[in-house]
Amino acid sequence: MLRETFRRKGDKIVDANVGVASAGYQYAVEHYAKRDYRWQLSGKRRMVVSGNELFGMGALAAGCKFYAAYPMTPASSILHWLVRYGPRHGTVVKQAEDEIAVMNMTVGAGHVGVRAMCGTSGGGFALMTEAVGLAGMTETPA
Repeated sequence: MLRETFRRKGDKIVDANVGVASAGYQYAVEHYAKRDYRWQLSGKRRMVVSGNELFGMGALAAGCKFYAAYPMTPASSILHWLVRYGPRHGTVVKQAEDEIAVMNMTVGAGHVGVRAMCGTSGGGFALMTEAVGLAGMTETPA
């Protein structure tokens, strides 16, 4: 991959990048390969999860029963996690065609009394503003 990435810059640059990567790999093999640092800090086994996975866990723990999203980083992994685990807890998870539909579905679910939420990115949120306004005008939780 390094050769492909840097080939336009010439052999000197390619060789330097491959050399650095190889040296880093060899150092890791020699110094860390036989050690297990995962539980060293506390001596206890702890979950290794991302913030978005914890967000999904919190949503289920809080009783969220509907989640809609359009896969857009950084919120995509919330959708992926909830698709896997949400149905076990009675949560409906939908991937919509765009952020406008996501927010409208969430408002609709909230309007009929379902604890509902959605996820997006900054750019996606800009597309949701009209439906967010609708939620505000109708006092619908979302």
